[in-house]
Amino acid sequence: MKMYPFAMTILPFKLFSFAILIILLYLIVSVILFGQNLQEQVPKLRKSLVNIAFTWISYLACLVIGIIPTSIELDVDYSFYLGEGYKQTYKRPKGRVSTYVANHTSGVDGLVLLNALCGDLSLIAMDTLQNLPIAGALLKSLQTIFAPRGGSSFEKQKMVEVMVSR
Repeated sequence: MKMYPFAMTILPFKLFSFAILIILLYLIVSVILFGQNLQEQVPKLRKSLVNIAFTWISYLACLVIGIIPTSIELDVDYSFYLGEGYKQTYKRPKGRVSTYVANHTSGVDGLVLLNALCGDLSLIAMDTLQNLPIAGALLKSLQTIFAPRGGSSFEKQKMVEVMVSR
């Protein structure tokens, strides 16, 4: 069994650095979106600046906690689902795929996803998160759709309409 005697001494530094990065992100996003009503569509330039801030800060936060974000493109064979010879007829859309579904198992998953998608994403989160001091403001800056847990069928239909409109 390997022992890492100084691992405990570096943990407070990592947590402090991570907290500083989140506060820095909050301040940067607050300056970019100053005076912006987040219930309305954010102008393209401001949205691009917010995406850049989220991308770089999430990258640095990943490094601080010990994750080195990399991306690879896999060549997956979908012939079982799309039929033989689909590669000759199928044209891949330019850019990225429009929809990613990711169920997270830890708080780090969101950072990795933010970095992988360059901050250009729209999230769906439970409505209680919008009331959190810093996290709520950051989620609102990404124009997160806040969904009530176990809402009525009317509320669920309203959420579907919001998702489709984006």
